Amino acid sequence: MIGSFAQADARALLAALGSYPSETDVATEVAGWLAARSAVDAAVQVVDACDGTEPADALRRLQAPRVLAAVLEADRTGRAKSVLRKAALSKVTGCAHAAASMLRRIGEPAEGEAAWGLEWMLVDGVLPFAGAGEQLLRERLLTGPEEGRRPLDQLAERADDLWRAGHPHAGEVLGALADAVKPVDKSLAKRLRKAAFKAGSAK
Repeated sequence: MIGSFAQADARALLAALGSYPSETDVATEVAGWLAARSAVDAAVQVVDACDGTEPADALRRLQAPRVLAAVLEADRTGRAKSVLRKAALSKVTGCAHAAASMLRRIGEPAEGEAAWGLEWMLVDGVLPFAGAGEQLLRERLLTGPEEGRRPLDQLAERADDLWRAGHPHAGEVLGALADAVKPVDKSLAKRLRKAAFKAGSAK
């Protein structure tokens, strides 16, 4: 029921948003959640909810930009953006990556953020779906926004460097990606398989 997360913590909100049927419902839920707290408090809570390295943690990070965009829009002081800048340099796995990613999205990348942060987030975005089977993963990679790049295009652009990010699940994710894309792009599958091997060797 929309409105049921107004008093919930950010972890619960982020975990729930992926099940909402429309962007309108998401926006309504997020607006109600933001109305119950300050923009700065909301930013801190969302960033803190992005920690962890498991698939459930990655799912929360996938939803974080939807909430953080609303937070930044509602913030009139600029303090929420400062929260993101501080978090981006924090070295906290997941939190730092999500904050730095949001700053890149708005065209204000954090100075001194960890190298290969974008590659880390690309691997992380696939993690929750890596075990879903080749066909479902392939469909997700080939489905993008009406205007914009498909996930597959983003991965192809950086395939050779995805292993460098140091994501703890890089090997399994890159291996799953290689299997999923082989029917549509054998050359990319070979690059991803090579990256998976490098990720395993780098541990």
